[in-house]
Amino acid sequence: MGFLNVNDAIGIPVGPSTLVRVQEVEEAVHQIIMVLQSNADVMEKVKLFYVDIVADTQFPESQRDDCKKHVAAFVSDMNEIIYDTKMQAERAKVLSTLIKDRKEIVWLNISRAISTDTNCQFHQLIQHLQTQAALRQEKSAQSMEDLAGKSTREAIAVRIIAVITLVFLPATFIAVRQSIPLGSAKLIPL
Repeated sequence: MGFLNVNDAIGIPVGPSTLVRVQEVEEAVHQIIMVLQSNADVMEKVKLFYVDIVADTQFPESQRDDCKKHVAAFVSDMNEIIYDTKMQAERAKVLSTLIKDRKEIVWLNISRAISTDTNCQFHQLIQHLQTQAALRQEKSAQSMEDLAGKSTREAIAVRIIAVITLVFLPATFIAVRQSIPLGSAKLIPL
């Protein structure tokens, strides 16, 4: 059963999964078209390669006539294969156009179902997703508030450490300086 419980003209359930499947088939057809066209190009180049070999002036005269007959038969066969391949590519292009049209029909059926059925599962899904998004935003706001409180407490602690350092560091320096007589200090070589 389709997601939206909508039937198209022949009674088949239509939904987002149908649209996804049609898209997958369309992509596969585009790949097939590309492969068929590249195969036709490669076969054309292979055919021309053999024609050029026999036409080359460095090809041995003793074998030229016999090879020309075989290459002519090969070229004839290749021309048929190339023609068939190009025809298959053209058929695939027509199929691609038909798939594109069908995809538009499926999308119209889904859109029509969404617009006519306000209590459908799609709207319920959207509402559910919106509720989840709101809950995530609320959790995010709460965690940001917690982080702001922690950073405020941390800033206060840093200020207290700075004040203590400002008070005791100069006094420590003076006490150390006073405890060491200037003349008795010996340098220790490294």
